[in-house]
Parts: sequence; C-alpha cells; structure tokens
Amino acid sequence: MEQVVNTPLYKLTVDADRNRLYLWLRGPGENTSHYADCIHEIQTMLRRMPAGFTALTDFSSFRQISPEWMETLFSVHKILIAAGVSKEAEIHPPNIILRMQLDIIARQSGIHRQIFADRDRAEVWLDGAERRSSSFLVVGMR
Repeated sequence: MEQVVNTPLYKLTVDADRNRLYLWLRGPGENTSHYADCIHEIQTMLRRMPAGFTALTDFSSFRQISPEWMETLFSVHKILIAAGVSKEAEIHPPNIILRMQLDIIARQSGIHRQIFADRDRAEVWLDGAERRSSSFLVVGMR
C-alpha cells in the first residue's frame, strides 16, 4: 500500500493491486486551508487510478462533522463519482448524530456506499463478496 498524504486532519493511501483509495479522517481542523488541501490531494491522486476503483473512508475518530467538513465531504463524494468510483465503504463509530450527518451528505451527493463498524467487513464488501456478507450486514443494521 502506498501512502500518499498524512496530515493531522486526514491520511490518504492507495492500494494499486486492489484499485482502492483509503481515506482516514481525523476530525475538524483549525486551519481551514486543510480542507481545500484534502480536496486537491484527492483530485491529484485520482488521476492515477483507473475508473471502477473502490474507496474506504474511515470516520471512526469523528464525533460530529463541522460545516467545513460537510462541504468538503460533499465535494469529495462528487469528485469520487466523477472519477468513476464503483462503491464506497464507510466505517462509522456508534454515533447517531454523525450517521445522520453522513447520510445527508451521501443522499445529496448520490454516492453508492455501505456503512460498517469495522474495516474487515468493509473490505469484504468492497472486494465484491456482497452475497456472502449480506447476512451480517442486515443483522448489523438491526
């Protein structure tokens, strides 16, 4: 796995073998220029990825999303869609406020995503094992 960017606000890595983008978000930052930097870094990195890639976004360190992050995440979703993302898995902590905020962003952007509590199950879904993993997805949502 190639690490592309690692800042106090976010970390981006790429797994070329899996054609996958990984985005770890660490919460709100004090410097608003970091939000624009995040968008720019993603755009730059996506130029190297073929269409049909998958994305895993980890929100596990978030409590709630600031207005700046909401705008940034909406932009990131639109950029991913335009670049040809096939699907996105999101790792969420057990936080209803955060989930509601992320649901709003996903509905508005139109991204195809699924929510998970851990990375292993997210990776299985992204790898295309949807039929095998559907039982734990439904149980996990109850």
